[in-house]
Amino acid sequence: KWREMTEGAQRQTRAEFVLGRSNELRRRLNGIWGVSGLLSNTDLDASHRKFLATIDRSAHAMLSRVSDVVDLARLENNRVELRSVAFRPDELARTVVGLFQPPAGEKGVKLALEVAEGAAVAVLGDPVRVRQILNNLVSNAVKFTPQGTVTLTVSQREGSGPKAWVEFQVADTGVGMDEALLSRLSNQSGTAAGGDSGLGLSICRRLARLMDGDMTIESTPGAGTTV
Repeated sequence: KWREMTEGAQRQTRAEFVLGRSNELRRRLNGIWGVSGLLSNTDLDASHRKFLATIDRSAHAMLSRVSDVVDLARLENNRVELRSVAFRPDELARTVVGLFQPPAGEKGVKLALEVAEGAAVAVLGDPVRVRQILNNLVSNAVKFTPQGTVTLTVSQREGSGPKAWVEFQVADTGVGMDEALLSRLSNQSGTAAGGDSGLGLSICRRLARLMDGDMTIESTPGAGTTV
């Protein structure tokens, strides 16, 4: 019992350290972002604007990574609270597809939405966390699909008692993953799996399970991935 309490205290201490440092990083990154915005309104030549755009993208990517680390620390210490509000799964999926249409179009990737019968019925849940999962999955699918299609499918069916099962499926025709990578992503934490994608997928899986759901990954190298 003493050992279990000690391990719990250690996890809490690590989480507090991560959250504190993450807040410091956020303040500094927001400062960089602010100055970048001010510079963009000055008289710059094309080469300087290109450098400024690189700074802006790098700061945005780092801020996103910091947010992922914060979410993972909170999930590992049971500090994520879910909301329960009414939302329509089809409308939420539509907003996610709209968000990623521009980057997909720039790559020549077709981003499609398929809504099965029954998905237009409102449910009670946490749309913010569901959107966070879908944003991550669709972003990964677009990122790792050089050409072809990415399809987000949403369906809903009755469950036991008052609950309903809502399923979101993100399927792409991208580069896919081999068995070794799939095994690491399935059995280890995001940090152990390595890379932004591993960290993000770990968060997605934990959030899904927190909402009494789950996340599965099927992938074939060179043929695409379905989550």
